[in-house]
Amino acid sequence: MLIRHTLLYLPAQFIGPAIQFISIIIWAYVLTPADVGIVTLIIAMQEMSFAVFFMWWSHYALRFISGFKGSERRKRFLSSELTALFICGALQSAVVIPALMLYFPKDMPPVALATTALFMLTRSVNNYMSERARSEAYIGLYTFIQTAGPLFGLVFGLALLFEVSRSPASILGGFAIMQTLSLLIALRLSDLGRVRPRFDRELLFDAAHFGIPVMMASMLALVAINAPRFVVEHYMGLAAVGAFSVGYGLGLRASSVAVMLVTVGAYPLVVRKMEQEGVEAAYEQMAKNITLVGLVVIPVAFGLLAVNTSVVDLVIPPDYREATYLILPLATIGGLMRYLRAHTTDQVFLVRSRPGFITMISVVDLIFGVLSAYFGLRLGGIAGAALGPVISGAMTFAASLLLSRLILGFRFPVVPLLGITASAALMGAIVYNTPPGPGFLGLGLRVALGAVIYAGAIIALFPPARHMAFIAARKLSTRAS
Repeated sequence: MLIRHTLLYLPAQFIGPAIQFISIIIWAYVLTPADVGIVTLIIAMQEMSFAVFFMWWSHYALRFISGFKGSERRKRFLSSELTALFICGALQSAVVIPALMLYFPKDMPPVALATTALFMLTRSVNNYMSERARSEAYIGLYTFIQTAGPLFGLVFGLALLFEVSRSPASILGGFAIMQTLSLLIALRLSDLGRVRPRFDRELLFDAAHFGIPVMMASMLALVAINAPRFVVEHYMGLAAVGAFSVGYGLGLRASSVAVMLVTVGAYPLVVRKMEQEGVEAAYEQMAKNITLVGLVVIPVAFGLLAVNTSVVDLVIPPDYREATYLILPLATIGGLMRYLRAHTTDQVFLVRSRPGFITMISVVDLIFGVLSAYFGLRLGGIAGAALGPVISGAMTFAASLLLSRLILGFRFPVVPLLGITASAALMGAIVYNTPPGPGFLGLGLRVALGAVIYAGAIIALFPPARHMAFIAARKLSTRAS
């Protein structure tokens, strides 16, 4: 079931983030470093505002929407959902518009301000719609929202950039246009907005009671992961944050893609197990999820570290390379630990309805993330700021592992992950010491070599994979005979 869900969600989880990955590289070529800084800071502000104003309801819907079955219960949810979204959108707009005017006083004339506010609002609602579709396993709708916005938003933004104005507002305007169209189509394909909004005090209170601790945790985590950008901007300016954000954004996006490739369909399966079979069945499913995550994510981390220099030389503009050599691997490692925690052990607290623990962990994440980014910048320059997510990510992942085991009795699959890590480390060491070939062909050959080595090591060191390979080989030999 997990493998099937992973494969069904794979297009959305690869295409959308891959386009966002490519977008960062394109912006580095067509925008000034200062404009790259503005675009990346606004995207970071949108993500934080989504966490503050939408996440409480989004997490409630993701966890409990499957229980609203039957026409009357469904109508009750839909009417409250519409009310909640109106509240979320109004509060976000009321806060972010003055914040944009204060933070970017010279870069926010009325048209740019309106465009940016529309971009942030439509992106937030689309984020919610994609989570809603995921929670109900509407894979086609989820895939559409995740891919159409990034792809055509990038195309529209580049068209506006070259035809209207070479400014951050053009890039954001392209996304705002596509996100609006995507939202209208998604509304037609779902039952959102089919009933009148109604203020259901009991349901909204339940949503707030469950969702606000998760919202606080998400907000703190996003502030922590984006803190290095704002630290760099505060002490070194917009041009510096633009140079920093290329490697930092690529590293975070690479780690996010790796994790989400195999986790997007996993949490709903855990919730279903919890509701139908109880805690132990949910824990068993979660252990399988974590093992699958490790199989994909850990080799991505070691592989990217091994070919980091070749990737930077091939795709990053010369002016950004010196900083990116160091920032990209640090951001990848920090992002992987944070996303791994969020999509593995933190979910133990969610399915057990104990989100307060996630909030507590996120407070630690924020404190150490900001402090380590600040001292990293002071001691190591612009690249040192990327140490923040590495230090805070390692500490909070360890804390999440410990608390989920001691308090809620979850057994983390340590032994399988040790075999996976050993396989990935062996692959990374060999690829790193392999002389790079010319251009993209040389990079592709090193990646292929790494894949072969990793597959062989996994079969040798990871018993479940060895068993699967043995069964597959026996079937092939039977067919051949």
